[in-house]
Amino acid sequence: LSIAMLLLPARVIWDFLKNFSYLKSQKFVFFVVLQNKVHYIIEFLLHLNLIKNIMGLFSKSTSEEYINKAIEKFFNPHRSPFTSYVEIQDLLYKAEKLDQNNAEIYFLKGWVNNHFDYYDTAIIEINKAIKLKPNYPDAYYNRGFAKFQKDDFIGALADYDMAIRLNPNFSEAIEDKRNLLILMNKKI
Repeated sequence: LSIAMLLLPARVIWDFLKNFSYLKSQKFVFFVVLQNKVHYIIEFLLHLNLIKNIMGLFSKSTSEEYINKAIEKFFNPHRSPFTSYVEIQDLLYKAEKLDQNNAEIYFLKGWVNNHFDYYDTAIIEINKAIKLKPNYPDAYYNRGFAKFQKDDFIGALADYDMAIRLNPNFSEAIEDKRNLLILMNKKI
């Protein structure tokens, strides 16, 4: 059991609890003491998971916060590869649940999948980003990268072309297109 010290009026706690049947079904004990004619909750003895759930209900994170946490976790130099992939995808999934019309979320999901060599999934996610934001040069570039890794050189070339068409100064897309054309000429 975990102990959380809370100083909230008993009425606030009761109103909160009566609206959440999930919380009522959990094992918990609380003590109410009379202090200056106002009831205060002094202790909740709760399972750790219940505390996490309550904290999640009180703190409404935005999709932007989840996106920022995912990016921060991705660039953490001390991350373990598999664990961080799962954690990053979980954060982006939470962001997606809050904002399904945000192309940035799908782009980041694809970008992370590219980084971890899940190219098929990257293409699926980036397709969603492009559907929401058709003039998104970074999405075309990253989808082109995934297609290149899958040896779909024609598809990669088309995506690099679109990225360059949308942003004529996109140096990475220009360089990758140049390298791809050299590679394709060698394979012909």
